[in-house]
Amino acid sequence: MYRIGILASTMTPSPDVYKAFEKINCQLDHLKEVPSFEKLHTYDGLLIEEVHEGAISSVCSTILQIKQQTNVYIWVLSGKSTLINRQVYLQLGVDGNFDQESFPEELLLYLKNFLSRQDEQRKTQRAVVGGKKNANQISTIGEKLEMDPTNHSLTVFIGEKEVEVELTRLEYRLLELLYSYPGKAFNYQEIHENLWNSPYKEENYRVANIVFHVRKKLERHDVGSEFIKTVRSKGYMIKLENIKKTSKK
Repeated sequence: MYRIGILASTMTPSPDVYKAFEKINCQLDHLKEVPSFEKLHTYDGLLIEEVHEGAISSVCSTILQIKQQTNVYIWVLSGKSTLINRQVYLQLGVDGNFDQESFPEELLLYLKNFLSRQDEQRKTQRAVVGGKKNANQISTIGEKLEMDPTNHSLTVFIGEKEVEVELTRLEYRLLELLYSYPGKAFNYQEIHENLWNSPYKEENYRVANIVFHVRKKLERHDVGSEFIKTVRSKGYMIKLENIKKTSKK
């Protein structure tokens, strides 16, 4: 499931809005302020409320604050979208600008189409990496793991036990990269550039933070995190033989 945050100080989504997002496989969170770095990476997209037409400088500041920390998708929700505001936001790298009058219908249609295309691209990429001819196949690795780009999930098979772990977009991309060559150590620069598509600036903590959250999720699902192996002073690799073994039920 995708996770979308809405940064809004004057509007509060109704229960029906939350349900509408869930129907397109999105979890909507109402946020009062920009999340901390640790929480930012858990979101696939952020929707910023433009309180009034003159609030463009405040919105721009928020956009820059977010983009300095992550490459998450960003959309602006304006009281009335103007040509000048749209151009400014697009120049800052925003992915879309919507009017509050059309919220949430227009945004939901956009997200449904946009995320569907993203999923198809992920399927194709995984098929190429795995050497599969059928782009609609779920990627299977060593008959122990499956990655499903349609909902950013990881399924681990331990004996007769099947465990599904939901991941964020960045978490999924991390494992997707590591799984492309099990046993190969990827350094921090390779991981950073793959996840954020931006120049590497010795920000190892950003990579380490995502690995930390993935390991926590695996542990919560009683999978164990040992197969994400830390390579000291270099980066990380996947060791399939380290998948936690449990007794058959």
